[in-house]
Amino acid sequence: MKEDGSTTSNLQETYSEILTFHFPCSAIVKYAKMERSPQHDFVPVTSLELEAVNEGIKPKKASESKPTIDPPWNRHIINWKVFDNDIRGFSIYTDGSKLNNQTGCALVVFINGHEEEHLLCKLNAEATVFMAELKAIETAVNLIVSCGIINATIITNSRSALLALGNPLNTSPYVSKVKRLYRNIYIPLTLCGPELMSAQLVMRRLMPMPR
Repeated sequence: MKEDGSTTSNLQETYSEILTFHFPCSAIVKYAKMERSPQHDFVPVTSLELEAVNEGIKPKKASESKPTIDPPWNRHIINWKVFDNDIRGFSIYTDGSKLNNQTGCALVVFINGHEEEHLLCKLNAEATVFMAELKAIETAVNLIVSCGIINATIITNSRSALLALGNPLNTSPYVSKVKRLYRNIYIPLTLCGPELMSAQLVMRRLMPMPR
Protein backbone atom coordinates (compact mmCIF):
# COMPACT_ATOMS: atom_id res chain seq x y z
CA MET A 1 0.00 0.00 0.00
CA LYS A 2 1.31 3.41 -0.97
CA GLU A 3 1.51 6.39 1.36
CA ASP A 4 -0.56 8.55 -1.00
CA GLY A 5 -3.61 6.35 -0.49
CA SER A 6 -3.29 4.22 -3.62
CA THR A 7 -4.49 0.71 -2.98
CA THR A 8 -5.90 -2.36 -4.67
CA SER A 9 -9.56 -2.61 -5.64
CA ASN A 10 -10.37 -5.12 -2.88
CA LEU A 11 -9.78 -2.39 -0.31
CA GLN A 12 -12.32 0.01 -1.78
CA GLU A 13 -14.87 -1.23 0.73
CA THR A 14 -12.41 -0.44 3.51
CA TYR A 15 -12.49 3.25 2.77
CA SER A 16 -16.25 3.65 2.48
CA GLU A 17 -17.33 1.85 5.65
CA ILE A 18 -18.85 3.96 8.40
CA LEU A 19 -19.71 2.24 11.66
CA THR A 20 -21.09 4.98 13.92
CA PHE A 21 -22.68 8.26 12.94
CA HIS A 22 -24.39 10.71 15.28
CA PHE A 23 -27.08 12.72 13.52
CA PRO A 24 -26.64 16.51 13.53
CA CYS A 25 -27.90 18.08 16.73
CA SER A 26 -30.45 20.88 16.89
CA ALA A 27 -27.71 23.50 17.34
CA ILE A 28 -26.24 22.67 13.92
CA VAL A 29 -29.64 22.81 12.24
CA LYS A 30 -30.43 26.12 13.97
CA TYR A 31 -27.09 27.59 12.89
CA ALA A 32 -27.64 26.47 9.30
CA LYS A 33 -31.03 28.20 9.15
CA MET A 34 -29.63 31.38 10.66
CA GLU A 35 -26.58 31.40 8.36
CA ARG A 36 -28.46 30.82 5.13
CA SER A 37 -29.49 33.90 3.21
CA PRO A 38 -33.18 34.11 2.20
CA GLN A 39 -32.13 35.16 -1.29
CA HIS A 40 -29.77 32.21 -1.67
CA ASP A 41 -31.09 29.08 -3.35
CA PHE A 42 -28.78 26.44 -1.96
CA VAL A 43 -27.63 23.98 -4.61
CA PRO A 44 -25.01 21.70 -3.08
CA VAL A 45 -24.29 19.53 -6.12
CA THR A 46 -24.56 19.76 -9.88
CA SER A 47 -23.16 16.81 -11.83
CA LEU A 48 -22.06 14.81 -8.80
CA GLU A 49 -24.49 12.80 -6.72
CA LEU A 50 -23.62 13.70 -3.14
CA GLU A 51 -24.04 11.06 -0.46
CA ALA A 52 -26.55 12.17 2.18
CA VAL A 53 -25.28 12.09 5.72
CA ASN A 54 -27.98 9.73 6.92
CA GLU A 55 -27.09 7.26 4.17
CA GLY A 56 -23.58 6.87 5.54
CA ILE A 57 -24.69 4.47 8.25
CA LYS A 58 -24.75 1.45 5.96
CA PRO A 59 -21.33 0.21 4.78
CA LYS A 60 -21.06 0.08 1.02
CA LYS A 61 -20.13 -3.01 -0.85
CA ALA A 62 -17.03 -2.96 -3.01
CA SER A 63 -19.19 -3.24 -6.13
CA GLU A 64 -21.06 -0.06 -5.12
CA SER A 65 -17.95 2.00 -4.57
CA LYS A 66 -15.88 2.48 -7.71
CA PRO A 67 -13.73 5.58 -7.40
CA THR A 68 -12.58 6.99 -10.72
CA ILE A 69 -9.47 8.90 -11.67
CA ASP A 70 -9.95 12.30 -13.29
CA PRO A 71 -8.13 12.98 -16.59
CA PRO A 72 -5.35 15.61 -16.45
CA TRP A 73 -7.52 18.32 -18.03
CA ASN A 74 -10.25 17.81 -15.42
CA ARG A 75 -8.16 17.80 -12.26
CA HIS A 76 -8.91 20.15 -9.42
CA ILE A 77 -6.69 21.80 -6.81
CA ILE A 78 -7.93 22.60 -3.30
CA ASN A 79 -6.23 25.57 -1.72
CA TRP A 80 -5.64 25.64 2.02
CA LYS A 81 -4.15 27.98 4.57
CA VAL A 82 -2.43 27.81 7.95
CA PHE A 83 -4.72 27.45 10.96
CA ASP A 84 -5.96 30.63 12.62
CA ASN A 85 -6.91 30.35 16.29
CA ASP A 86 -9.36 33.24 15.87
CA ILE A 87 -11.61 31.32 13.48
CA ARG A 88 -15.23 31.72 14.56
CA GLY A 89 -18.56 30.53 13.26
CA PHE A 90 -19.02 26.94 12.12
CA SER A 91 -15.87 24.80 12.20
CA ILE A 92 -15.18 21.06 12.14
CA TYR A 93 -12.01 19.53 13.55
CA THR A 94 -11.05 16.25 11.88
CA ASP A 95 -8.51 13.59 12.77
CA GLY A 96 -7.63 10.03 11.78
CA SER A 97 -5.97 7.40 13.91
CA LYS A 98 -4.77 3.81 13.93
CA LEU A 99 -4.23 1.99 17.22
CA ASN A 100 -4.15 -1.71 18.14
CA ASN A 101 -5.03 -2.70 14.57
CA GLN A 102 -8.10 -0.43 14.60
CA THR A 103 -8.45 2.44 12.15
CA GLY A 104 -10.96 5.24 12.41
CA CYS A 105 -11.59 8.96 12.37
CA ALA A 106 -13.44 11.52 14.43
CA LEU A 107 -15.03 14.89 13.77
CA VAL A 108 -15.87 17.54 16.34
CA VAL A 109 -18.25 20.37 15.42
CA PHE A 110 -17.71 23.77 17.03
CA ILE A 111 -20.07 26.73 16.70
CA ASN A 112 -18.52 30.02 17.82
CA GLY A 113 -15.96 28.15 19.90
CA HIS A 114 -18.42 25.83 21.65
CA GLU A 115 -18.44 22.08 21.05
CA GLU A 116 -21.86 21.04 19.75
CA GLU A 117 -21.55 17.58 18.22
CA HIS A 118 -19.11 14.82 17.38
CA LEU A 119 -19.03 12.07 14.78
CA LEU A 120 -17.19 8.76 14.92
CA CYS A 121 -16.28 6.63 11.91
CA LYS A 122 -14.54 3.26 11.90
CA LEU A 123 -12.71 1.78 8.92
CA ASN A 124 -11.45 -1.73 8.38
CA ALA A 125 -8.08 -2.67 9.84
CA GLU A 126 -6.44 -2.62 6.38
CA ALA A 127 -7.05 1.12 6.02
CA THR A 128 -4.17 3.52 6.61
CA VAL A 129 -4.14 6.68 8.71
CA PHE A 130 -3.94 8.66 5.46
CA MET A 131 -7.20 7.09 4.28
CA ALA A 132 -8.79 7.82 7.66
CA GLU A 133 -7.77 11.48 7.42
CA LEU A 134 -9.33 11.77 3.96
CA LYS A 135 -12.47 10.00 5.14
CA ALA A 136 -12.81 12.53 7.96
CA ILE A 137 -12.49 15.45 5.52
CA GLU A 138 -14.97 13.88 3.11
CA THR A 139 -17.48 13.30 5.92
CA ALA A 140 -17.07 16.89 7.10
CA VAL A 141 -17.81 18.21 3.61
CA ASN A 142 -20.90 16.00 3.36
CA LEU A 143 -22.14 17.22 6.74
CA ILE A 144 -21.67 20.89 5.84
CA VAL A 145 -23.41 20.51 2.49
CA SER A 146 -26.25 18.38 3.87
CA CYS A 147 -26.97 20.94 6.61
CA GLY A 148 -26.77 23.84 4.17
CA ILE A 149 -23.98 25.70 5.97
CA ILE A 150 -22.72 28.59 3.83
CA ASN A 151 -19.57 29.61 5.72
CA ALA A 152 -17.57 26.84 7.33
CA THR A 153 -14.03 25.82 8.20
CA ILE A 154 -12.57 22.32 8.12
CA ILE A 155 -9.52 21.94 10.35
CA THR A 156 -7.13 19.02 10.01
CA ASN A 157 -3.64 18.30 11.31
CA SER A 158 -2.79 16.00 8.38
CA ARG A 159 -0.30 17.86 6.22
CA SER A 160 0.00 14.83 3.92
CA ALA A 161 -3.74 14.97 3.19
CA LEU A 162 -3.57 18.70 2.49
CA LEU A 163 -0.58 18.30 0.16
CA ALA A 164 -2.36 15.49 -1.68
CA LEU A 165 -5.50 17.60 -2.14
CA GLY A 166 -3.38 20.49 -3.39
CA ASN A 167 -1.43 18.35 -5.86
CA PRO A 168 -2.99 18.29 -9.37
CA LEU A 169 -0.88 15.25 -10.29
CA ASN A 170 -2.14 13.04 -7.46
CA THR A 171 -4.06 10.12 -8.99
CA SER A 172 -5.33 8.50 -5.79
CA PRO A 173 -9.04 7.67 -6.24
CA TYR A 174 -9.74 8.70 -2.64
CA VAL A 175 -8.10 12.09 -3.10
CA SER A 176 -10.03 12.57 -6.36
CA LYS A 177 -13.29 11.79 -4.56
CA VAL A 178 -12.77 14.63 -2.08
CA LYS A 179 -11.68 16.98 -4.86
CA ARG A 180 -14.87 16.28 -6.80
CA LEU A 181 -16.93 17.21 -3.74
CA TYR A 182 -15.20 20.59 -3.57
CA ARG A 183 -15.49 21.18 -7.29
CA ASN A 184 -19.27 20.81 -7.26
CA ILE A 185 -20.24 22.98 -4.32
CA TYR A 186 -20.76 26.71 -4.33
CA ILE A 187 -20.21 27.62 -0.70
CA PRO A 188 -16.93 28.97 0.73
CA LEU A 189 -15.02 26.29 2.62
CA THR A 190 -11.57 26.78 4.12
CA LEU A 191 -9.26 23.84 4.68
CA CYS A 192 -6.70 24.68 7.36
CA GLY A 193 -3.48 22.89 8.22
CA PRO A 194 -2.37 23.74 11.76
CA GLU A 195 0.96 22.73 13.23
CA LEU A 196 -0.76 22.21 16.58
CA MET A 197 -4.46 21.54 17.00
CA SER A 198 -6.22 22.05 20.33
CA ALA A 199 -9.02 19.69 19.34
CA GLN A 200 -6.61 16.76 19.59
CA LEU A 201 -7.57 16.61 23.27
CA VAL A 202 -11.17 16.16 22.21
CA MET A 203 -10.16 13.44 19.77
CA ARG A 204 -8.35 11.53 22.49
CA ARG A 205 -11.46 11.71 24.63
CA LEU A 206 -13.51 10.16 21.83
CA MET A 207 -11.09 7.27 21.41
CA PRO A 208 -10.93 4.28 21.50
CA MET A 209 -12.92 3.89 18.32
CA PRO A 210 -16.30 2.12 18.58
CA ARG A 211 -16.40 -1.59 17.93
